[in-house]
Amino acid sequence: RRTPQMNCGRSATYCGIFGTPPVSPPFGGCDVLHHAVTGRHENQGLSSAARNPCLGLSGCRTIAMNTDAGRDRGILTPRRLALLLVPLLAAAGFVLHQRANATPSAVAIASQARPAMTAELARAPRGFVLVAGDSHAAALRLPCEVVNVAVGGLRADDIEVHLSQLPLPVEPSAVLLIAGTNDLRRKLRPLERIDDWVAEVRQIVSRFRNVVVTAIPPIGSQMTSVFDPDAVHIYSHRLENLCSEIGCRYVDPWKALRSGHFGAAKADVTVDGVHLADYGIPAGTIAAAVCPKAAGQPPAIESVTAE
Repeated sequence: RRTPQMNCGRSATYCGIFGTPPVSPPFGGCDVLHHAVTGRHENQGLSSAARNPCLGLSGCRTIAMNTDAGRDRGILTPRRLALLLVPLLAAAGFVLHQRANATPSAVAIASQARPAMTAELARAPRGFVLVAGDSHAAALRLPCEVVNVAVGGLRADDIEVHLSQLPLPVEPSAVLLIAGTNDLRRKLRPLERIDDWVAEVRQIVSRFRNVVVTAIPPIGSQMTSVFDPDAVHIYSHRLENLCSEIGCRYVDPWKALRSGHFGAAKADVTVDGVHLADYGIPAGTIAAAVCPKAAGQPPAIESVTAE
């Protein structure tokens, strides 16, 4: 057994035990570092003086270095497991709560509405007008027999998928398509994907024989940070060119609502910067294009709309 190394006189400058490094005493005496874990093994069989080197010495104190608390630092105890799981479970609960209370997407709403739309199309008479597109199309009331399958929030590619899942037992006399506003959100970088968008609209139009496509409505000043008014003009111009190429009819029923800038709406014509305060203004121009024979009849109420 090793003999404790110590020098505990008042003039001592260090002392140690069981190989611990020498330390300078804070005052005239001597501090002995006594490692409790090492001591349990190496003090066995030693005298009380060896186990406590400062016994009977004035000015000398034993400093116990107990490392028991650190021996289980790597052990995952039940308490530590609980402390780890509580924040994880709380975060998971928050995510599930947010998802449960989130507003359904436009695509989800379209999926939920399709059974009712399919039933309405099965009852549609010959000569009816099919209205498709976004919330502008959903808000229209036309003076003819209409089945409105528009859903607010849909983009052009969503509309194409939506229409592909709706059977048409009776061919419509005309199809009205109003699309584009939701594709012009700045975060979608609309000016970088205009060719893709035109290709998506081409797919929609190619599904039918008699299609009327409208220009994109103007954007109110309160929403120009979200939607790009410059893209309204560019996209509408591309729509006009597309119809010239493949034979659809292009109309701009929103002319009276535009300011000096094609993509900007006049003051107070929208309720939220996107949707119109009065859809009766463009409805007259649209009715003349899709159901001219019924233009003098009272507006029909579409049985299926989603805003």
